[in-house]
Amino acid sequence: MNEAEKKELKGIEYIRQTNNLNDIKTVLALYNKLMEKEIFQTSVGIEFMEGLRKSLIDSKEIQNHDIYGYQTEQPKEEKNTKENKYKYKYKYYNSLIINIILFVALLIGFYITTNSKNINILNYENKLLDKYSAWEAELKERESIVAEKEKALK
Repeated sequence: MNEAEKKELKGIEYIRQTNNLNDIKTVLALYNKLMEKEIFQTSVGIEFMEGLRKSLIDSKEIQNHDIYGYQTEQPKEEKNTKENKYKYKYKYYNSLIINIILFVALLIGFYITTNSKNINILNYENKLLDKYSAWEAELKERESIVAEKEKALK
């Protein structure tokens, strides 16, 4: 037995000596307070608390909803699985249609971007090369005209 278990065992003995555990209302108040403060953490303390809880549940004087942490109802299974299947199927098809529309819009956007006459990130290199080659051709043409005029002047 480790130190924490020994400490909790001493606490349990103290609780038994100072409280009347035959009085179910005392047990209820004690159990609820101990559970709220999360006093017991080891297997010794948890076993003690389970014993208190079992005596509370078995008692006819105490209503189960007064016991700390007691669930009055078990989680319900979904009643209409057909309706739920339809609901999720409907949501699935809606999201599928929206995704297809967004994908088509994305493809259209890429098509417009690649075929645009404006310079953008996808076609900037080709557009700049075309622009500089046009300038180069224009410069060569002007140089040849200037060279012809110089010959004519000489």
